[in-house]
Amino acid sequence: MIEDEERFEEQTPAEETRETVPTIVPDERDEELALLRADLETARGQVTKLENERYLLSRGVPEDDLDYYAFKIGQTEGAKDDFKKAARDYLKAHPIKRATVNSGAELSGSRRSKPATASELMNSILRNR
Repeated sequence: MIEDEERFEEQTPAEETRETVPTIVPDERDEELALLRADLETARGQVTKLENERYLLSRGVPEDDLDYYAFKIGQTEGAKDDFKKAARDYLKAHPIKRATVNSGAELSGSRRSKPATASELMNSILRNR
C-alpha cells in the first residue's frame, strides 16, 4: 500500500505546477469568443466576395471591372437573397461593353493604295492615312 501511495504522489503534479495553469475568467472567455466570431464573420465575408468575383469572371466581366459590377449588383433588391440570380438579371439588362481602340492608320487591308517605299509608309502612318 505504501508503494501505491508513492506512485500516486509521483504521478500527480506538484502544488506549484497546478497553480501555474492559467484559469480563464468567464468575462475573458466571452471576449475571446466574441473576437473569434468576428474573425469568422470576416472570413466568411471574404469567401463570399471571392465566390461572387469568380462567378462574375465566368460570366465574362473584365477583371478590372469586378468591383464596379459587384457593387452595382449588390445594390439590386435580389442580391441579398441570391447573388448569382441578381447578377444574371443585371448582366441581361446591362450587357458588358467592350472598348475598341483605333491605333491609327491601317497597315494592311486599307482601301487606299499602298505606299511604294518605306518612307512613304512612315509618312502615311504619321499622317493617319
